[in-house]
Amino acid sequence: MASLTDPQKRYLVQRLAVFDSPSEAADALFEEHGVRIDRRQAGNYDAEQPHARQRLAKSLVALFDETRERFTREVESIPIAQKAYRLRRLDENERQARRMRNLRLSNETLKQAAQEVGGAFEPDSGDNATDGLRDLLRAFDALDRDVDAS
Repeated sequence: MASLTDPQKRYLVQRLAVFDSPSEAADALFEEHGVRIDRRQAGNYDAEQPHARQRLAKSLVALFDETRERFTREVESIPIAQKAYRLRRLDENERQARRMRNLRLSNETLKQAAQEVGGAFEPDSGDNATDGLRDLLRAFDALDRDVDAS
């Protein structure tokens, strides 16, 4: 096991706090600091894991918690995290697919937009408003089968 300096430990903790896997964090540590560790050693710095949290210095646990909180707050400022942005891009993609006469891609894009509007990627609200969406998605699936058959 490689011995890590405090800045390297902090770097690992912050990478793990922003949801990098231990393998990704280990690779990033090698790229940034030239120190090679395996994923198990990197996982020892993941304060989300109870065994690691107990062994980590309190300052590293605090750094993990602060970084995770800041990261989850800042996700809201990332355009792709916003439904309106995703729908605008899907609309652009669908128009391009039609210009290219790619019916399969057009249908897939329409289906994805319907899922987005219907809340397929959001927590369930518990109402039955999605019944019509399910019918629409089945129609898109039928269109895909028709395109495949031709």
